[in-house]
Amino acid sequence: MKYKFIIIYSDGPMGSTSLGSLIEKYGFINLPFRKFLLSEYVMGIRKLTDKSMQYRCIETINTLSEKLCLGGTSVKDRDSRKAKIRTLKPNKDEINNFLSFEPETLESLLSHCFNFLSRYIAYKEIKMPVKGFIIYEMPQFKIKYNFSQSEYIKVLIKKTNFECFIMNRSFKEWCASLLSQQDYKAKNLSYKSTVSLEKLYKRWRNIQHLSKYKDVHPISIDSALYPNTEKLNKLISKVLNMKPKSKKFLISQQYDLFGSLLSYESAFKPSDKSFSNANFINQLIFESYTKFPKTIRYLINIFFNILRIFGFLKVY
Repeated sequence: MKYKFIIIYSDGPMGSTSLGSLIEKYGFINLPFRKFLLSEYVMGIRKLTDKSMQYRCIETINTLSEKLCLGGTSVKDRDSRKAKIRTLKPNKDEINNFLSFEPETLESLLSHCFNFLSRYIAYKEIKMPVKGFIIYEMPQFKIKYNFSQSEYIKVLIKKTNFECFIMNRSFKEWCASLLSQQDYKAKNLSYKSTVSLEKLYKRWRNIQHLSKYKDVHPISIDSALYPNTEKLNKLISKVLNMKPKSKKFLISQQYDLFGSLLSYESAFKPSDKSFSNANFINQLIFESYTKFPKTIRYLINIFFNILRIFGFLKVY
């Protein structure tokens, strides 16, 4: 059977899981599964037979078999949810059989892994047969590859039966949301107060660049959330060449936001108020930063971090 592979490419808090949960309703497997080395297989760094992706699947199943707080509409929402088990564990024979598979194509490797994962999902029902799989991709900043994210996306979108969605957001809201996550975690953990706005700006500009590619589908976070969800539903049906789901059907469903099942209203109601809740100085900096030349941005960055060191510009 030929499957379709839906790539949702997202850097940080962009609403990717809201999009994925909606695409799932068209018969695609949507699982809390990221960072499984796809770019290394696509770009030829790893051979299809090296088993790394398969071992990553087993690692994911083992992790999700423990009680975890996972998913939701934000980090705060995630941590407020009850921890629960999401997978059953395969036995030794099932694992050995899974690892013995020798894929001939990237598509067969992906299908093998996602079908295996879906067999052990315990927190929701997966209806078979499926039309394909939703793959959450994110830029890899910690590893220095000999290819750029731009080159990777260009190769990815040329593959048959692959559809690529690029998530996007305004710099001010994206930056506020990203720092809100960091500052929230820093309450209990040792996170640095300083942050390079210039590095964040370069990341954001890269998103803008990728979003302009001819064969990708750029999706802003606002278009994924209410009151625009119905328009997004129609866009998805057009991309997938399928009849759009009715509003009545959508409202009656539960939506999987990376391991947490939410009602239609909870999944698509705008909930991130990081920018609007930020203080006046933060708002001014986030909103105006992209308008200035690099020299002025350098000075703003120093001013911003000096105040953060003293605890004045935290974003909650």
